[in-house]
Amino acid sequence: METQRADRQLRKRIFLGVLLAAVAGVVGLVAVQNWLSELLRRPPAAGTKQATLVAVLAWSIGVTCLLLVGLAVYVWRFGNRIRTAMQCPPPRPRVIRDTIVVRGSAAAGRASILQVIAVVLGLCAVGLLAATWRLLSLLGAHAA
Repeated sequence: METQRADRQLRKRIFLGVLLAAVAGVVGLVAVQNWLSELLRRPPAAGTKQATLVAVLAWSIGVTCLLLVGLAVYVWRFGNRIRTAMQCPPPRPRVIRDTIVVRGSAAAGRASILQVIAVVLGLCAVGLLAATWRLLSLLGAHAA
């Protein structure tokens, strides 16, 4: 049974990346909350509040959909690399913990699971876009 050894440097980098992403998320959340409370304190000016909120919603959902599609493409390609090599994990990637290398039909099964997950992520992005489109059209009809 072959084992691919963990890369300690990669583990440290990933830990720091996750920590920085969490800090950035908290800072972003506080900034958005402050911005929203300031926006709501302003006197109403011919629907500018609603237009601003709708624009922010549209942009944030759009960015989320792009990130979902990017993740779907990455997972699909990773599954394809596993299927091509018939080995999981495929030959080049570093791992953050000691990992048993799986070969043959078991690796192909994992590749199929990853590619199904990629399709589901892509469908989630499409569904989120459709739901947002519908919500924005309802908000537009309500404002008129």
